[in-house]
Amino acid sequence: GSYPSGERSGLAAKPHAEIITDRNLYRPGQTVKMKGIVRDVSDAGLAIPTATDAQWRVMEGDGNRVVGEGNVTLSSYGGWEAEWNVPEKAKLGDYIIDCRVSGKDYEGSTRISIEEYRVPLFSVVVEAKPEVGQTAHAHVSSAYFHGAPNAGARVHWKANWTVTPEFSSDSENNEYKKRYNAFAEIGPRLDPQSEETKTIEGDAKLDKHGFANFACESPFKDNAAISRANVSWRAEVTSLDGQTIVGGDMAPLFSAETRLGIRANEKPGKPSGVDVSIDAIDKDDAKVQGVAVHVDLFHVTTKVAKEQLAPFVYRYRNTDQFAKVASQEVKTPAAFVFPAMETGRYVAAASAPAGKTPLVSDETTVSGEQPAELAVQNETSFKIEHRPEAFTPGEKAVLSIQAS
Repeated sequence: GSYPSGERSGLAAKPHAEIITDRNLYRPGQTVKMKGIVRDVSDAGLAIPTATDAQWRVMEGDGNRVVGEGNVTLSSYGGWEAEWNVPEKAKLGDYIIDCRVSGKDYEGSTRISIEEYRVPLFSVVVEAKPEVGQTAHAHVSSAYFHGAPNAGARVHWKANWTVTPEFSSDSENNEYKKRYNAFAEIGPRLDPQSEETKTIEGDAKLDKHGFANFACESPFKDNAAISRANVSWRAEVTSLDGQTIVGGDMAPLFSAETRLGIRANEKPGKPSGVDVSIDAIDKDDAKVQGVAVHVDLFHVTTKVAKEQLAPFVYRYRNTDQFAKVASQEVKTPAAFVFPAMETGRYVAAASAPAGKTPLVSDETTVSGEQPAELAVQNETSFKIEHRPEAFTPGEKAVLSIQAS
């Protein structure tokens, strides 16, 4: 398969923790026994932390409230052990256990559940479907197992909204397409290295049929860069006799009827150019034909200013400049070539004005022996990049050299 390329830097590896518990399910008043193993990450691989103190904590399942914590000593092999007594009046549901070492967060956690062990008296079903617009909806139904509706039961619901830059792979040729824009210089952008989350909650009551409907307006409705948000619904239904059962579902919400996808690659051979591939999909990820799309090609140069901070100490300020060099009108699906007169970085960007789709873009580098203006981090190193796909025997391998 192929993987997205062209981003300027990847996520740095974080120190990691593996945490295990003696069971996954507990009752209020019982004791959770836990063990953890922590490792730092270096260029040479995994390493045992030099610190000797660690802190563990137990949080409610949404991560918003800490209900238990403690300090422990790390062993010589980077391990720790601890116990947590579950309060008698602990809230039922999921809990997360994670840890820190010397105040530093370690990636990795485990989940446990705290339940009453009571035989459930009723069912809870939450249903959500993919939608287009700025408001997500969910339907909850609850009925006793003897058949009567759970009328009048109280419901506390949460909608956890998550936005991440969307990639998708074409099943026909296994090539990715980007469905977002990462460059603020050309339009509303999403950070490809981050995830945005927001939680909205509310209360309701089941009607005489044991039904309730929820509506939640998108907390990201004013962000024009977002085409897709994933909504995770959770409903806690408490019957009149006090038993609480939890249900949930997940569905995406799209800002427009169609989402564009784009891929840009250097055209092999001469004359130089940028291969651009465009498609459109609907809320069910089915291909949409005939969407009118406007595509721009930008040549990206980097202006570098060298600033002296102290004797023999310098800092480089890199400023990207985007110059539009070509445009084209196409209909999906489309594959075409933009001629490229100069070497260096290029960004292809696409939008469907009639469909009010968010801007999407992809980046590539056109290689050659001409000088190019690129970002500089220091004077002693450079970076070599190539396409993510494997080269085949007899094929010309194209490498691009960039100052770093």
